[in-house]
Amino acid sequence: MKKFEAKVIVMPSENLPDPEGMAIEKTVSPLYDGLISQIRCGRNFQLTVHADDREQADLLLHDICKKFLANPVTEQYAFTISELSSR
Repeated sequence: MKKFEAKVIVMPSENLPDPEGMAIEKTVSPLYDGLISQIRCGRNFQLTVHADDREQADLLLHDICKKFLANPVTEQYAFTISELSSR
């Protein structure tokens, strides 16, 4: 079995407002003369996945994200997978 490092980013859906991001933007933007805008806040997860191959790791991650890490009604997710070298 191989080991993979996965990095998952969960963000509010693009079509929904992000109150936390809007609150931060309201504070930050004036401090930088409006050079900062459209702040959106999300969550990051890093985990190790044990799987036979990258395809199985990908399927496991989609399942975990849909069931536990992201609310499919209000959030979207994306992830990267890197195989860890066996030492």
